[in-house]
Amino acid sequence: MAIKTLVSVAVLAVLLTATSTAHGSPLSTAPHYLAPSPCDNITEFAMLNNSQDMPASIGDMLVKIPYDVLFPFASQVQYWTKWNPLFVRVNVSEITLCGAFPADYSNAPKLPFPPHIVGPHQIVQLYQGDTAGIMAWEFKILDLDHDKEVITYGRHQMRFEHTTSERDGQNFTLFKSYEKAAGSLVASYPLAWTVALQQSLIDTLIGLSCLEQVYMATGSLEPQTVISACEKLPPVDLTAQLPPKGWRHDFLAKREHSRAVSFN
Repeated sequence: MAIKTLVSVAVLAVLLTATSTAHGSPLSTAPHYLAPSPCDNITEFAMLNNSQDMPASIGDMLVKIPYDVLFPFASQVQYWTKWNPLFVRVNVSEITLCGAFPADYSNAPKLPFPPHIVGPHQIVQLYQGDTAGIMAWEFKILDLDHDKEVITYGRHQMRFEHTTSERDGQNFTLFKSYEKAAGSLVASYPLAWTVALQQSLIDTLIGLSCLEQVYMATGSLEPQTVISACEKLPPVDLTAQLPPKGWRHDFLAKREHSRAVSFN
């Protein structure tokens, strides 16, 4: 009960502060790579980072949990739906570099998607070092009615870094998140995508805040305690910030005037 009370206070603090962090100029805020990856398309990432279709959703948070405690737990995807309200379902028990990442999210953009699409995800960065770790996946939306045209491509990257408190020398973790999408569907609905990725960032910060409160109360991240304290956290809904329906473009009607994205 005490943990849940602390979590409620922490969630409010995240909601009051997180929305101001999710912006920035593309090049200066680009995430750094920790390790080479055979499946990470650097050219594609450069295209994404420089795209003007929408601003990147960028944020960071000092988590009062040691890196060597937080990252091993946070990288266990079987628990992601138990502490991070962003994830509705994760259909794998573990992730592997270059492997598929089938997952369902709570922050689907509010827009009229084409009727027949698929959204493959792939893990493109996965690394745990002594002082830093990283997880990243790319996602695409393919229109099956138009020869699997790539109408959206994007990336979500989460980095965890060891740091120490300047006040008392305690070991903490600096969490950094980067997420962005591009492509003709994003260019047609930039506000809907911006809101969705803002929700993604805030949901993850709320989940980390819950983990922090569990650790501060118990000195560990024991799975059952985490589940008891964090599983029922509701996802953030920022769609009330969207203007009336009249702002929307007719994506399907504009298709012939959009430039398709292709990767060779």
